Formats: sequence, structure tokens, C-alpha cells
Amino acid sequence: MKKKDVRDEVLDHLKAIERPLSWLSNKADINYSTVYSVLKQRTFKFSDENLKKINDTLGTSFTN
Repeated sequence: MKKKDVRDEVLDHLKAIERPLSWLSNKADINYSTVYSVLKQRTFKFSDENLKKINDTLGTSFTN
């Protein structure tokens, strides 16, 4: 079974806790344009550093 893309996992989690991308950007201290480019435009994937910030913010353990 193919692993779900981390970008989809983050988006699903945000939807479940009813939080927008701007909230994640502010709480994780990641530039909004970076969050948007990764999650919506799928331009690239999160760096390990930014993914750690997201996991710390959301209390999750997502991996690339």
C-alpha cells in the first residue's frame, strides 16, 4: 500500500481541527507563502526543519 503524501496528511489534519493555513503558518513560524506553495500548489515538499515545526505545533509525527 502506498504511503499517503505528507502534504495530504497535514491538510487533512488541519481540516479535522478546523484551522486554516494562516493559523499553521503563524503558530509554526513558517512564512505563509511557503506553507501555501507546499500544501496547495505542491511546488515542493517541506524541509525537515519546517516539518518538525509543524509536528511540534500540531502534536503530530508526520514524515516526508
